[in-house]
Amino acid sequence: MQTGFARFISCLDSYLDLLDSFTIIDKGLCYGQALLLAEVLTDPPLNLALIKWYDFKSKRNLYLYGCPHLKLIELYNFVAIESIYSVVHIVP
Repeated sequence: MQTGFARFISCLDSYLDLLDSFTIIDKGLCYGQALLLAEVLTDPPLNLALIKWYDFKSKRNLYLYGCPHLKLIELYNFVAIESIYSVVHIVP
C-alpha cells in the first residue's frame, strides 16, 4: 500500500496517462458511458460514477452527419458526479 508522496505521484501518473490516451478532445469535453453510480459515506459524502471512455474513430473525420464519430476504448475511471457536464445519447 502506498502512502504520502508516493501515492500522489502514482495518481498523477495515472491522470497523465488518461490525458495521453485521448487523441482529440472536443471543445474541452470527453465522452464516456456511466457504468456504475456510487456514494462513498464520508464527511462530506462522495458521489462517484464509474466511466468507460469513448474516443474519436478518426483524426481526420471527427463528425459523421453532424455528430461525433466515436468508438469505445478500454479505459475506466471513477469521476465525481458533479464534474459531469451534460448527458448525451450515443447511438452505437
